[in-house]
Amino acid sequence: FFLIKMGRGRLKKRFKENLLAVAHEEGDPDCRLVAVHPLESIIAVAAGSSIRIKNFKTGLEVVLPSVFDKDAVAPKNAKKSVDGGNPEDESNFSIRVLGFSPDGRFLLSGGDNKLASIWDCAQWMHIASWKAVKKLSAGAISRDSRFIFFADKFGEILIADAAAALSSFSSNVASSSTEAPNASILTTPLGVSPETPKVFMGHFCAIISSLGVSPDNRYLVSSDKDFKARINVIPSVISPLNGSYEIQSYCLGHTSFVSSTAFLSPEALNLAFPAGLMITCGGDGTVRLWNHETGTLLDTTIVSSAEEDKDGIDEDDTASEGEDEEAHDGDESEEDKVATDGLVTRQSHAAGQCRCRPAIFVATHPSRPLVAVAVEGKNAIQILPIAVSSSSSSSSPSSSSSSSPATAKFVVEGQVERVENGNDESLSYKRQSISVTDVAAPTQMTFDNQGNLLAVGGPSVKKFKSLQLGVLTWNEATCQYDNASPNDVLDQQGVKFLEKRELEEEECKRFEAYVEELAARRGKAGDSDRKGSAG
Repeated sequence: FFLIKMGRGRLKKRFKENLLAVAHEEGDPDCRLVAVHPLESIIAVAAGSSIRIKNFKTGLEVVLPSVFDKDAVAPKNAKKSVDGGNPEDESNFSIRVLGFSPDGRFLLSGGDNKLASIWDCAQWMHIASWKAVKKLSAGAISRDSRFIFFADKFGEILIADAAAALSSFSSNVASSSTEAPNASILTTPLGVSPETPKVFMGHFCAIISSLGVSPDNRYLVSSDKDFKARINVIPSVISPLNGSYEIQSYCLGHTSFVSSTAFLSPEALNLAFPAGLMITCGGDGTVRLWNHETGTLLDTTIVSSAEEDKDGIDEDDTASEGEDEEAHDGDESEEDKVATDGLVTRQSHAAGQCRCRPAIFVATHPSRPLVAVAVEGKNAIQILPIAVSSSSSSSSPSSSSSSSPATAKFVVEGQVERVENGNDESLSYKRQSISVTDVAAPTQMTFDNQGNLLAVGGPSVKKFKSLQLGVLTWNEATCQYDNASPNDVLDQQGVKFLEKRELEEEECKRFEAYVEELAARRGKAGDSDRKGSAG
């Protein structure tokens, strides 16, 4: 009887591994990304290898061409392209980096094509590209819009001089007097001769998951799959193109991979922290607040726990979990399960032993102490306010030197926190969980300069190229976000463009068939388990 139970437990473990392999057999799913122009009513969205630009003031819609290295030598087993261009399939890759420069002059894009490219925002023409060794996994732009940083899956952080490339491009365009586009552009893949970037710094044998530049432009944060975020100093005396050799601090505390980072500006914190604060989220289902200059963890909040995700675990697995653990009698190592803050971390993701959904993306409000968080597979976005108390000094002259430092913490669930907004007024903030209309499982978000929150999502299956986009607007009366029609926020010109976010009926049917097939396989394996147990 003991041997039957032990064999059954191992069979279920192998079946889970096979099921996970089937779900990810096509590789990483396509990203859905959104970026908002810092000065104008322009948004950029990406799904797969397609980047679409929409100017809601002029009505201009542009489809940027996919870029490939025309000088690259294709592998022997590469397929010939239909149009006779690059031997590799230049259209079969995903954009994973998308963002406007702070001055609004160029757009940065990059992804599985191993190229970091910048585009002129005035004429939407290709400016320059730089090639990495491996596929790109993250990117960022310096606050002065001079340099771009991008990381590949080899663990290297690369840097390129975007200002010099833009200057050279502007002079060439001025001499050729090329006119700006005035209609929707559909172009074929663009072959370029990429430049070689400089190495800024690297992570040792770790995939970099996100990059970000601090509000004062002094630090570059890089997070990776090894549970840490590192604060790298951007040199100010010498050119950053020569690389960085100084690490300011390490932010250690996550018990699983760090998936996303973001900075809160000093203005959003009522100037209590002159350098701002940093937010991280990861596979352990937590969001953490840091003083990045010192590497100090200020507060932690749970956005995804094991208890919340019990509904997503198969009942047969839950019922027999205790029996299987007894049958294994230590067959599962303690390294695969690390208990922290009442949840089991996503430490063995590949083996399918996850017990909580990871927090996959964070975004920060430009002028309010608000953080938006997306959890994998969840339709709701969580809005987390941060309560900040400024440093206070004693009023007596004898103790004028003594002062208490400023503090910051997440507002606890169910509580209302009154926060000073710097104008002799206080606002009542509370945590919020809100689903975005027509957006399934948001994967990425961004705030515009008006404080509206734009979110994109869609099924996490590689073959689906559709994009869903929704908008949340700030309600001054309730101090919370509300769903809004994209037409009301963006204007009537955006209706046709935003209709492309909806899933086509045929794609929905294919997705449902895909889920039913996985469920049928699980049921077949369960039947074989019961027959084996009866035998």
